[in-house]
Amino acid sequence: MKAPGKKKSTGWIAGINHGSHDASCVLTHEGKTVVWVEQDRLSRIKYAADQSPADALFACLKFAGLGLQCLDAVSLGSDHAQLIQWLGDDPERCREVASYSSRDWLFPARLFDPSMPLPPIETHPHHLAHAASAFYPSGFEDAAALVMDAMGEDTSTTIARCYSNDNIQIVKSYSVDESLGYFYETASQYVGFSRHQAGKLMGLAAYGSPIYDLRLKLPANGNDRIWPVAAIDDKNGRLRIEKRCRQLNSWFTEAAFPYASGIVGEPMAYRDFAASAQAALERIIFTLGEQALQSSASRRLVLSGGVALNCSANGKLAASGLFEKIFVQPASNDSGVALGAAIQSSIRRYGASARPAMMNHAYWGL
Repeated sequence: MKAPGKKKSTGWIAGINHGSHDASCVLTHEGKTVVWVEQDRLSRIKYAADQSPADALFACLKFAGLGLQCLDAVSLGSDHAQLIQWLGDDPERCREVASYSSRDWLFPARLFDPSMPLPPIETHPHHLAHAASAFYPSGFEDAAALVMDAMGEDTSTTIARCYSNDNIQIVKSYSVDESLGYFYETASQYVGFSRHQAGKLMGLAAYGSPIYDLRLKLPANGNDRIWPVAAIDDKNGRLRIEKRCRQLNSWFTEAAFPYASGIVGEPMAYRDFAASAQAALERIIFTLGEQALQSSASRRLVLSGGVALNCSANGKLAASGLFEKIFVQPASNDSGVALGAAIQSSIRRYGASARPAMMNHAYWGL
């Protein structure tokens, strides 16, 4: 009897963001984007909080006329095993995170035949997927990469070198304890907005003056501390950052008018605080940009991660002349890691020919 041969490559890969928010799917063929769907466009629930990306995956496959068996791989834009290590002594949350990689979450029976074998599942670290989503579509031969968000596994900020030989090398990372994303989310909550309304805080900053010294420490060699609050010794990662955010909110209350947190409906009372938070963030981002330049020797920069959606900071960085060219991934929120994961898997499987063309639009949805 003839032994079954190896499955012939189809060139199709589905990249997925499969965490607790911004669920999405990108379908690529030999590295080229074909269709990109965010789960909240289908469910009509903003940010797709605690929603599986399965409907987005199904919609992408339906658009291309494919079945799940046609895929060479499903590529995930987060390493949840590493995230579970960071969570530490938090059994309930660890079980929840582990479920995000299960068959029931990714390929539920209501959409996919449970008797069918699954394609290979490949996992990429969250910040590496963010960096790939910005570098490869930028059109740059080489670049420095700066990824900034609330957190990805155990990291909040990453500086990387991106090479022309399709290699991305991480050279510096900052822990979740010094997260710029959590800093800005906490500042948003201080002024009475939700943690998802950081864009409103950025807009409010334009009406105020940066009169408060929020004492964020500039990152430097030998100093990875950024937040102006004391370290907390807690092995539970989630509890530790929640405690630090409460400390930071209390510090804001002592440092800035109106000396009260979260007065809903009175945003203008916080305008000077908002301007001060924005100015502090911009100083940190510029310093990180200097570090990225020094570590890569490239005058080209690519940005991704939720903090890279701060267009005011991006504009100031561009105007500074520190870099000759800057590319910001339009999908810098976590939906973008689906693209980065798909590109990483494509290049790994198909070689340099799978490197995508320059991204000159973001109109890939249905």
